[in-house]
Amino acid sequence: MFDYFVYRVYRAYEKKHKGVVNSIFLASLFLFIFQFLILLSIYNFILIFTDGYVSIKNISSKALKIGFVIVAILFAFFYYRHYQKKIHKIEEKYKHHPANRWVKIWMFVVLALFLVFSPILWSFLHKMIQLSFYY
Repeated sequence: MFDYFVYRVYRAYEKKHKGVVNSIFLASLFLFIFQFLILLSIYNFILIFTDGYVSIKNISSKALKIGFVIVAILFAFFYYRHYQKKIHKIEEKYKHHPANRWVKIWMFVVLALFLVFSPILWSFLHKMIQLSFYY
């Protein structure tokens, strides 16, 4: 699934900015951001439905920020190197894939926006569940 995501973002940047930007780097960066949003959404879901019992508040915020930056740089570099070597195989694999007809780039954008706003959704669902127990 993530290979297909990288392929579609890579192809979109190659069409628009051929030779101007490093499309593999941007595709791998968007993959990292997408995966981070998925993990953040899962964390917020767990945090809301456990009423904050499971949280990372015990870790100092400075150490958390430094750790996140280091992990982000390592993952971005890893994805870039991984997909730089593998992009030709991925292009051959997905060049004539049937999903290319109906999966559009805007669908990935909508999914990313859903992941950004999912904490609000999870919080709303949690309040609705709590209210249903009172009545």
